[in-house]
Amino acid sequence: MDNFSNTPGRRQVQDISAVNSFLTKMYSLMILAVLVSAATAFLTTTVFASAIANMSQAVYWIIVFVPIVLCMTISFKAAKNPTLGIVLLLILSAVYGFEFAFIRSIYFRFNRWCLFISSWRVRSNGRLRFCN
Repeated sequence: MDNFSNTPGRRQVQDISAVNSFLTKMYSLMILAVLVSAATAFLTTTVFASAIANMSQAVYWIIVFVPIVLCMTISFKAAKNPTLGIVLLLILSAVYGFEFAFIRSIYFRFNRWCLFISSWRVRSNGRLRFCN
């Protein structure tokens, strides 16, 4: 920051077209990652729903820890190899899509109205009651 400059007005630091192209590239990568996550979540809940229901407990724990490992790998490798960073971002978005679909499938196994009614009963009576 140059507070003692003799030139009045705003100083141009970066070319606006370079900033626009950088932001366009970043937003397009984020849109691509969201689309990959949405497609993975859709396929998980529709096509592969029976396979997800029959998975072992160990696979669930692996799915929980894979995003942490991928985030650490992306943060260490993205500056050195941008192509690897983009590939890891797409893999991470696919894993998140699977994980969110899995959480949704567990949540919606129960009756949704039962969840709301049981929480209302806890507030109104002070006792925990469940719907059947």
